[in-house]
Amino acid sequence: MAGPVSQSLHLPIGPYTEAWQEIDGLLDEMANLARSPVEVPAFYGALLDGLLRALKADGGAVWQIVPAMPVARVAQAGAAPAISDEMVRWVEGWRLAGEIAESCLVLPPHSTSERSAVPNPSNRPLILRPVQCEESATYLLAVALDAAAPRAADSAAAQVLNLFCETAAEFHQRRELQERRRLHTNLREFDQLVARLHANLDLDKTAYALANDGRLWIGCDRLSVGLIHGQSVRVRAISGSDQVDRRSQQVGSLEDLLAAVAASGEPLHWPGESKGGELPPQLDTPLQAYLDLAHARRLIVAPLRAQAAAESRQDAGPPIGVLLAETFDDVQSTERLRQRVDDVVRHGGAALANSIAFHELPLRPLQAGMAQLLRSLRRRPVPALMAAVCAAAVAAALAFIPAEFSVPALGTLQPEGRRHLFAPASGVVERVAVAHGQRVAPGDELLRIRDPELDLDYSRTSGELQTHQARLASIRARRSTRSTATDPQQEDRQLAAEEEQLKQQLSSLAAQLELLERRHAELVVTSPITGIVLTWNPEELLRDRPVREGQMLMTVADPAGPWILELRVPDTDIGPLLAAQRQGPSELPVTFLLETEPAATYRGRIAKVAEASDSAGGASPSVLVTVQLESQTPASARAGAGVVARIHCGPKSIGYVWLHDLIDAVRTQLLF
Repeated sequence: MAGPVSQSLHLPIGPYTEAWQEIDGLLDEMANLARSPVEVPAFYGALLDGLLRALKADGGAVWQIVPAMPVARVAQAGAAPAISDEMVRWVEGWRLAGEIAESCLVLPPHSTSERSAVPNPSNRPLILRPVQCEESATYLLAVALDAAAPRAADSAAAQVLNLFCETAAEFHQRRELQERRRLHTNLREFDQLVARLHANLDLDKTAYALANDGRLWIGCDRLSVGLIHGQSVRVRAISGSDQVDRRSQQVGSLEDLLAAVAASGEPLHWPGESKGGELPPQLDTPLQAYLDLAHARRLIVAPLRAQAAAESRQDAGPPIGVLLAETFDDVQSTERLRQRVDDVVRHGGAALANSIAFHELPLRPLQAGMAQLLRSLRRRPVPALMAAVCAAAVAAALAFIPAEFSVPALGTLQPEGRRHLFAPASGVVERVAVAHGQRVAPGDELLRIRDPELDLDYSRTSGELQTHQARLASIRARRSTRSTATDPQQEDRQLAAEEEQLKQQLSSLAAQLELLERRHAELVVTSPITGIVLTWNPEELLRDRPVREGQMLMTVADPAGPWILELRVPDTDIGPLLAAQRQGPSELPVTFLLETEPAATYRGRIAKVAEASDSAGGASPSVLVTVQLESQTPASARAGAGVVARIHCGPKSIGYVWLHDLIDAVRTQLLF
């Protein structure tokens, strides 16, 4: 707003006072309200309230005037004046003359048609101000001023009214701009919907596009599409569902309802102008059965025709499908819902008809391939013929030229004399007697394990043995001395029985002690072969560490003996290897190189193939293949060195050698 009112307008009501401050504040409020998403009656109601406060007027009203339509009152406040035919004619005249933008008419009280174009029979001055928002609609603001106010203030009131009406004009301009943007967005979305409906001739894809994209355009909660098959309807797509469960009771009831509407040939709106009880039984029975399962608040069922835009039903042809739109609330207006459903029906029927016609073509895949080939031949016949001859020659070469087929494998180089040592019992490693790379002989101590529970059992058993031995010596001493008891023979028999019992207990404790000593001796782990310790830094790895029974502790190998390869062949490659063993010798040749020495190639032969696959280290299933070296042991051989090997399986066609991975993928992924 351009500055204070009293500075921009020369009004005869004094300088910039508190009244003008209030008017400025009211205008700011109206400007903010005009920018908000408020409806027309609410806006004009607030505008009238602010205007009456600013002008200290008695009342006011706002009417909507549309040619050839009844005048509609939009808002009123206070002692609202009545509208007359002269007011309407004056507004229409000014609208046609194009002078409405700055028109404000002041009507004195008790004026007649002879003195003014618009009579005012009331005893209060009236100010009229039209606001045009569209080409056909005009809003007329009428304010009844205080009859006791001086007439000199009427012009100032008219100018204040002009300021408020400028805000109203801005409000309508914003609404028209928003409406045009909404229409533009709707047109763009509808264009995208039509493009998606006609983008594909596949029947299922078209049905799912109609269900899902159509639901978005209509704004309903669920949209179902059914195709007519004879006298029945089969649900082809439901929005939000990848598949249709035909065993579902709700789907069965839905198909019955769609079949009934298809038989009638007319759309069904529920609830509509007629209540459900007035529907024919052929429609009312399946409708009520489906509503009991779906619990929809509103639904529209419409037949789909190939030419839904035709003027008559005969021109549009028989229904080819049925569309069902459902809502579970009453947010969207029924009229808008019907219009959107009509839009989808009009274009969805044509898209489905095209897809059905394409789907029913005989030998459709063969025809599509032949058509593509014929188009290529017609465009370039000579190059196409040459390409066919070259392709045939390449195929023959791939099928008949032999080449060596080999299976790749990864593995390690290991001494054949190798032993893994495991913990004989659970405990704590008390002593490690060897280091990495140290040479050992059979029986050499490698480490010692201490079992606290075993030590406790040994101490307890040894103590009980000593206690029983002392008790036995005491009994024997008593029997050898003269007894002073009343019945010496009875006492001697008791001591003899106790002595015999102690002897049996001593025998049992001695056996237990011997067993504990053997178990204690087993806690000393010794080397089973001559070789070197392969485990890295066993002192730091095992000393004072708890171990479990069966846990691997060390590895000892003899590098002076023969060496072998341990290869891991994936399950996907083991088939050709086994086939080559069945057709020829089982000791297939192997060539390999060390990852530490890739320049040298060595040879060997398969010694053994494992009978079962396993997943070592969590990898894909593979088969362990052991290879015996034929050539001299590599000078740089180290236990566990990585090798890259190829197992030679004999000659195959060069096409299979080059493309066997692709052939296997086609067999497993496409043909299976």
